[in-house]
Amino acid sequence: FEKKLEAGMSEYDKAYKEVKPLIDDLYRQLLKIFIPERHPRWKSGYPSGSRIDLEKAMQYEAERSKYTELWERKSIPRKIDYRFSLLIDLSGSMRGEKIEQTFKGLVVLAETLNRLDLKYEIIGFTTTFSNNVKLYKEFKEKLSKETRDRVSSMRRVKMGNTPTSSATRFTSERLEENKGKHN
Repeated sequence: FEKKLEAGMSEYDKAYKEVKPLIDDLYRQLLKIFIPERHPRWKSGYPSGSRIDLEKAMQYEAERSKYTELWERKSIPRKIDYRFSLLIDLSGSMRGEKIEQTFKGLVVLAETLNRLDLKYEIIGFTTTFSNNVKLYKEFKEKLSKETRDRVSSMRRVKMGNTPTSSATRFTSERLEENKGKHN
C-alpha cells in the first residue's frame, strides 16, 4: 500500500514528506516572530491610562519630569504585512545534490510561509531563461497543486550561467512594486 501511495506522489510531495518535521519546527519558531499574539498587552509611558506603572512611579519620586510617563494602557498588536522573495540559483553549479538540497530547503520555506499566511514569491534564475529569471510563484498566488508542480519543474531546468546581479535587480524591483501595507 505504501509503495502505491509513493508511486502516485509528485516530486514536491516526496520532498514535503521528507522535510515535514523541519516545516513543523520552523513554523512554531516563526509564528512567535511574525504573528503577534491576539491578546492585548500593557504598554507604559503614557500621560494617562488605566493603571499606574509602579517602576515609573518610583522614578517619578526622584525626577518629577517623569509625570507624563506614569501610566499604562492596553494595546492590541497589529499584524504586519510582510513580503518575501525566494531567489533560487538554477545555474550549472547547482547540478546534482546541490539542487536537490536547495529544493528541499525551498519546500520547507514555502510550506512554512504558506502556513503563516505570509505573502511570498519564488523566482529561479539562470541564463537559459529569457531575462535570466523565471517566476515560479507570485505574491498573490496560493500554494496550490499547480503551483507546487511548477516549483517542482525547477529541478529539471536546463542549467546555464549565474546572472546574479540581474536576478537580484529583478527581485528588488518586484519587492518595491509589491510592498506590503506597513513596510
